[in-house]
Amino acid sequence: MCAERKELKTLVGKYGEVFFPEDITKTTEELVGLDNAKKFLGAFFKSVRNMRTYQHLPLPFRASALLEGVPGTGKTALVMALGKEFGIPILVVFSSKLIDQYLGKSQQNLDGLMEACTFAVDRLNSPLILFFDELDSIASERANENEVGEIKRLVISFIQAIDKLLALGKPIGIIGATNHVESLDSAVFRRFTFKFQFDYPDLDARLQIYKLFKRKFEEKGFTVSVDLSMLGNAEQPFAEGYTGSDIERVFEIAQTYMISEGKTSITTDLFQMAMSFVEGTRNQENIYSIQQRSRKAKEETQTEGKSSGKKVH
Repeated sequence: MCAERKELKTLVGKYGEVFFPEDITKTTEELVGLDNAKKFLGAFFKSVRNMRTYQHLPLPFRASALLEGVPGTGKTALVMALGKEFGIPILVVFSSKLIDQYLGKSQQNLDGLMEACTFAVDRLNSPLILFFDELDSIASERANENEVGEIKRLVISFIQAIDKLLALGKPIGIIGATNHVESLDSAVFRRFTFKFQFDYPDLDARLQIYKLFKRKFEEKGFTVSVDLSMLGNAEQPFAEGYTGSDIERVFEIAQTYMISEGKTSITTDLFQMAMSFVEGTRNQENIYSIQQRSRKAKEETQTEGKSSGKKVH
């Protein structure tokens, strides 16, 4: 590794981690069911890579994209895979390392991160993607009364920092990913030129994902003998409400069952057991929503009881 790369890894290590294309193992071919997202983000990565060939653009080059959607739908994985495909380093920011309890320290951390970005572009002579995963954790709505002062100050600093970075005219793309777009500060939301929604995969995409992992097992000499007709029907299609990550977990759990029974094949029974364990992200969200509503209703009942002087059990 060249001295500049080592220095960049040291700089970035304070705030996150830098992944060079050769460090990334997953490819876009492995991410099935994301055709529209690949086209959208592929064009974004190309524009960052080709930006230096344009000396005089009629409008400012503001390469910023916001990816939203439930966990497990491929946001982070696709960003990394495209970095590999287009030969662009990805600087992944860890929000926990940016936020500091001491006044002004978060601002210093953010300044240091911006310096690391310009260092990467200038010293390595390379385009760069600055990736904020779980963006809502550092850029939540300032009007939220539950947020502490340091978080609110960090939001202001974040807005100023990305404005400054994008105004430099350097081949730097800023990508934010969030599972809770509704929690983002409105000014932060407006800073992102492009927005893309990652949805639950449809049936065709889920089948593609299933076949991808089935092939991985077969390439290693194992068999997957699953009767999918036993796992879905017209009213409840196969893996409805499951993300790609959920289906991967199903295979991981089915593999564990297979090993525990000393078998070399994943059968329908083993796969069904694994599916019942995972349940699917959408089903989990529905359960969580019901629990939240029940908890809120109970709290409201207790509050009403206290205000009326009645004892509530």
